[in-house]
Amino acid sequence: MSSDDTVLDMHEEAVAHARRANRAAYLGWRHLRSEYSQDMEFVLSTIETKGPWTWTLPLGGMAGAEDAAPVGTEAPPADGSEHLSYISATNMEEIREQYVGMRDAVQVWDWISMTDIRTGYYMITHGVARLRDVPTSEWFEVESVTMFPIGNDGILGEVQIGDFANERPGRWPEVPGDDGVVPLPLNKLQASMLHNEYMEALRAEDVDRIVATFRPNTANAIRSYLTDDYTVLNAEGAEALGDYTVRSSSATPSRTSG
Repeated sequence: MSSDDTVLDMHEEAVAHARRANRAAYLGWRHLRSEYSQDMEFVLSTIETKGPWTWTLPLGGMAGAEDAAPVGTEAPPADGSEHLSYISATNMEEIREQYVGMRDAVQVWDWISMTDIRTGYYMITHGVARLRDVPTSEWFEVESVTMFPIGNDGILGEVQIGDFANERPGRWPEVPGDDGVVPLPLNKLQASMLHNEYMEALRAEDVDRIVATFRPNTANAIRSYLTDDYTVLNAEGAEALGDYTVRSSSATPSRTSG
């Protein structure tokens, strides 16, 4: 080891990570609880003041959301005959428009988190939202996963997947196996294996393998690194995702040994 190498103190690293994770939890939950107020100015005050911002929601991903979206699009049919798509916003004006528009259809009144993953960069929360349908005044619950990227004084936005892929037929304890045997979480195992294949395909820079891990009508909201401007690419369909991956690869400077 050279004299320039720094020996990391694992205790100091652990404390630093814990503090960053605690900050992410504070800012993430501050925003979550602000939504219960239905006061959009209060909600917006929990968002990072300087950006860069990313706010996304899949069309049809939350009951009522497709009716609230001011972009004038409709949710795709469930049979997969059309591409799924995302609403995205990258500045405060667009984010305000989305929050205000959604509240015309859906109000958020509670969030019960089953799992929180907290780092210095983001908080991911998986749970169930308690919602009110504004036109009908009916109450309902939706299981969902949301990531809150974390800034200096607030969240940088929401990356919301809605309630897609949350139906898990045969899951325990609703449907126990024969003789009370708890069945394996096959859908979760399959999703984990598919994710691992996707990561291996990314490392191999194999576009065909990457695309093969997605359903044909996939929707992807991706921070685009092809330009200096902060933009979000809405890749609708596996073919569009493949085209973006090819262009990203060609735009990446080649590595040289030395």
